[in-house]
Amino acid sequence: MAKTKKRKAIRHARIKVGRNLEATWIGTNNMGPNTRSSLKLKLKLMTHEMRRTVRQIAICTDKRHMAGAAAHCHSASGHICFATTDYATIEFLAHEVAHALIHTLQRAGSSFLKEWGQIAGIEYGSPDFKDQHFPCDGLVCEYGSKNIDEDIATHVQYIYNFLHTYQPTPLFKITKNDPRYYAKLRLLLKYHFINQRHFDLIAPLFR
Repeated sequence: MAKTKKRKAIRHARIKVGRNLEATWIGTNNMGPNTRSSLKLKLKLMTHEMRRTVRQIAICTDKRHMAGAAAHCHSASGHICFATTDYATIEFLAHEVAHALIHTLQRAGSSFLKEWGQIAGIEYGSPDFKDQHFPCDGLVCEYGSKNIDEDIATHVQYIYNFLHTYQPTPLFKITKNDPRYYAKLRLLLKYHFINQRHFDLIAPLFR
């Protein structure tokens, strides 16, 4: 039993963040202080509602656990895992934190997903999206066509990537005559995936 616990401790280097980012502790061997500080700075860029859904961030070297993914979120617990520190970027972090907030809203009985689906008006998972040039049809990338959760999370990841780096992203290629992008942005503001300052910086790209 003790040996099993020890192996798990070696596989995961943890940073607990909680609501105020102050109660932190670092695990064993594969997340150093620079990575920890970088993640904290990235989380501070996000809204309070986004941050408070995160309970733990881990670098996980267990390939069976990661199942080939660069990152994933255990939405119910607020635990986020990265395969390596290379993936601990603002883009991947915002994507996974968005999943955690989606779950929180669902658990609270929010109508967020219903409102998003009404705006999107598409059949997620359709093979018709395979050969499209994105952004298109209210989606920022092909991965967002997989399901409604990924549509939301990919929007959030590209928004925060732009806010953090100011580098060109798919957001710059959005067709401004498609009102769904702006409507989705307003919905992200309404449900606190982004704040008013974020909205004001991003909105000119959407209309």
